[in-house]
Amino acid sequence: EVHLTKIEAATKTLGQLAKIHACIKDLASFLGYTPEELKLVIKEKAGLYKVNGKEKEFKSFAECTKDELSDAIQICIQVGNEVGYYM
Repeated sequence: EVHLTKIEAATKTLGQLAKIHACIKDLASFLGYTPEELKLVIKEKAGLYKVNGKEKEFKSFAECTKDELSDAIQICIQVGNEVGYYM
């Protein structure tokens, strides 16, 4: 069975959203973090936040562009490689 999804060049895909959440869940389990804790770490490393006063407001993955999600996935892979968890 094959499913095709037509997307615009700058549009994120459901596959990207699924991959980032799966990577975070697996890596968090390996490291002993909750997925929510690791999600904030990945978002910070990817620069997916804006500073509002003294606090950081993190961007939802659902609001990210294709490139931002791609960068976040790459960061998950890099963090995994650094700790010996190869995805």
